[in-house]
Amino acid sequence: MNVNYDLLKVFYIVAKNQSISKAAKELNVSQPAVSQSIQNLEKSLAGQLFIRSKKGVTLTEEGKALFTDVNEGMNLIANGLEKFQEMRNLDVGKVRIGANPIISKHILMPYLKKYHDKYPNIEIELVHESTINLLKQLKIGSIDLVVMSVPRKVLVDFEIYGFQDVQDVFIANSKYYEKAKSSSNIHELLKLPIIVEKSPSISRAYFDLLLKSRNLEYPPSMEVDSQDLLIDFVANGFGIGFATQEYIQDELESKKIFIIDVGQIPKRKVGLAISKKGNLSLSAQKLVDLIKEV
Repeated sequence: MNVNYDLLKVFYIVAKNQSISKAAKELNVSQPAVSQSIQNLEKSLAGQLFIRSKKGVTLTEEGKALFTDVNEGMNLIANGLEKFQEMRNLDVGKVRIGANPIISKHILMPYLKKYHDKYPNIEIELVHESTINLLKQLKIGSIDLVVMSVPRKVLVDFEIYGFQDVQDVFIANSKYYEKAKSSSNIHELLKLPIIVEKSPSISRAYFDLLLKSRNLEYPPSMEVDSQDLLIDFVANGFGIGFATQEYIQDELESKKIFIIDVGQIPKRKVGLAISKKGNLSLSAQKLVDLIKEV
């Protein structure tokens, strides 16, 4: 059964006030217009909703049954409109961000602080998984955006915006640094034990591409699941590694690891990925705008 919402609204206000005149005043319409709306609704429902008297109107049993559910529905609509307005005003909301822990700590955190300072009531949810799994979640809408190393290949389902340059470097602890510092090129370094991230990480893909561009091959001595682990293994003397300089400032300052100079390595970018479907919430869009404008 299709019933006009405006008629139900008039019914709700008349029932709430138990008066057609009071309802007309609240709706800012004439009393005959209210009476006509009630008659149209009763005709549509094929039943009487009110008992009219000189004192006003009272609900019939059928009217009481209808009012119970309409009252609940009107309250839900009012609550929904209030929540919608709060979200538009950014008084409430949530943004779901996918990133690996090392990017969250060293790249994303300053942006999140600015965002939180500006919109303190917006809940921030960080999802830490592999980039591949995060992109799968982004595609189905489980998260709003992914902050990641910008890949070389085009990702057809996403828009990618690179917002910060990062510099990759070869690193070693003091033992391997002494062995490696006399090396003037990457070819010489590859004679030492090499620790790399497992495929298909973007950092590993970039490392492999770098070597391929110089016609170099290598047998990795160790493959690890994350750059955090790579840094730990290098610091503990398992070999030399290929890491992002922006992620190792603490270890460099404490002299747990050292950068091996092999000449300039091209920089790459960290960026954010969003769905091409364009279904960002206002909370998420404000974070994207903040990152882009910095």
